[in-house]
Amino acid sequence: QRALFCVLAAYSLYDTEVGYCQGMSEIAAVLLMFLPEEDAFWALAQLMVGDRHSMHGFFVPGFPKLLRFQRHHERVLQRALPDLRKHMDEEQMSTGIYSPKWFLQCFLGRTPFSLTLKLWDAYVLDGERVLTAMAYTILKVHRKRLLKLPLEGLREFLQDSLAQPWALEDEAVLRHLRASMTQLRRMRCDLPPPAGPEEFPTRPLGLEPVSPAPGPLLPSPASEPPPRVEEPAFPGPAARPEPPGPPPGQAIEVGYCQGMSEIAAVLLMFLPEEDAFWALAQLMVGDRHSMHGFFVPGFPKLLRFQRHHERVLQRALPDLRKHMDEEQMSTGIYSPKWFLQCFLGRTPFSLTLKLWDAYVLDGERVLTAMAYTILKVHRKRLLKLPLEGLREFLQDSLAQPWALEDEAVLRHLRASMTQLRRMRCDLPPPAGPEEFPTRPLGLEPVSPAPGPLLPSPASEPPPRVEEPAFPGPAARPEPPGPPPGLVAAQHCPWEADPASDPQVHCSGSRCIAPEAGAHLMSARRLEEYHGAFCGRPDPASDLQVHRPRGKCIVPRQVGS
Repeated sequence: QRALFCVLAAYSLYDTEVGYCQGMSEIAAVLLMFLPEEDAFWALAQLMVGDRHSMHGFFVPGFPKLLRFQRHHERVLQRALPDLRKHMDEEQMSTGIYSPKWFLQCFLGRTPFSLTLKLWDAYVLDGERVLTAMAYTILKVHRKRLLKLPLEGLREFLQDSLAQPWALEDEAVLRHLRASMTQLRRMRCDLPPPAGPEEFPTRPLGLEPVSPAPGPLLPSPASEPPPRVEEPAFPGPAARPEPPGPPPGQAIEVGYCQGMSEIAAVLLMFLPEEDAFWALAQLMVGDRHSMHGFFVPGFPKLLRFQRHHERVLQRALPDLRKHMDEEQMSTGIYSPKWFLQCFLGRTPFSLTLKLWDAYVLDGERVLTAMAYTILKVHRKRLLKLPLEGLREFLQDSLAQPWALEDEAVLRHLRASMTQLRRMRCDLPPPAGPEEFPTRPLGLEPVSPAPGPLLPSPASEPPPRVEEPAFPGPAARPEPPGPPPGLVAAQHCPWEADPASDPQVHCSGSRCIAPEAGAHLMSARRLEEYHGAFCGRPDPASDLQVHRPRGKCIVPRQVGS
């Protein structure tokens, strides 16, 4: 896991146009099965920008290469399998439903794993034509079965059932693949039309902005500018010189990170769009939740909570901790989604909404207590499971309905919070500075207006005006740092398009700064709810969500 993180983090800095996109982790994981860490990084880089594979176009915003391959796949279906194409059109089965993972990852997770490794051997050797040929081969081999299936059956078979063992041996499938490549070559359909310039890198790869060395304010008359030295970049397509572009910006702190979309979706269930944005902002930087540290590079807060979770296990459930160690079941396998998203997708949805109510009110201690509660409630069952059973139960089965009612689980949660508080284990050690924002939030850099090269002797520099910023933790002043860069959203073909996420808009260099005085819940509502859950009113603990208009943001179905 550490090697996988290092490879992906390094590539996100190496290729700033792609960064990290969901789907790249499986590719890097396959490379790490056979190559050491550094070699896997360079192999990934070559797959992304080399002429034979050019996977860069699959992962840049807009996914131009994916769309090009999907259109070509439809043309192949129309020419070679017209009856199947007609049936899929009648059932309204679009190629976009099943083909993204076929092309983005060369069938990883969509065919049996032993066959997938052989397909990757062919892909490394023969390049892109393997993708079009294998997509055609799958439909050709299973044509008779597919013609009998309705829409839901088509979707389930092409997305899920294909990953199960096939009736054909792997070698027989590869013989079909070779025959398909020959057939498509004769039909002149083995490759889609040539790629456009939007599929290739437009910025130098592997360069990092460096601050210039301090020097005299004015050059001496005899001095000349030093000759420009071209920095070497990882080779892209040979006949395509790098066009000039803006210098690479400063690294963002959070931007968009996988996992944030589910949190935003929950907020949008109960709040209008603008209010959901400010609620998300407060969850990220407010003192009670400070989720910013979960999503910054390196995930320092996640690591801190995982270490604390291991200490709680060691003290409160030593027999279960021993069993998990014997089975080599690391907490890092199941706990990231527990802490990053407060159990979204890991517990039944009705229970998850109640956990979010508790999380909004009581903050981080709910995460540690609920993680302990899950293991405590299911302890006897977990002690009997081997490694694969532990993984499946803690990652997948927990999302199914539990034998306990939601209210019974919440009673267990309250008991766990009391127990951990007595043990002084309800919260992990304090956070370090790396978990908090280091730059003003909501500001956008603006190019200065052109002016004279040298100021007039009588002119004086204008007074510095402090820009308002979204409030962070009260006792932690903002340290000086470089000017903030543009927030670049990551992208993912299977989640909601992050380009549509609400952005903080600025006019000029002026931030649309929120005014004080708005709350996610009214004080009365918060007192009632807090008293119902914890038995103690605490109206001063409301979640402060600042927004421009200053009206109260009240969720309409908080208890649902």
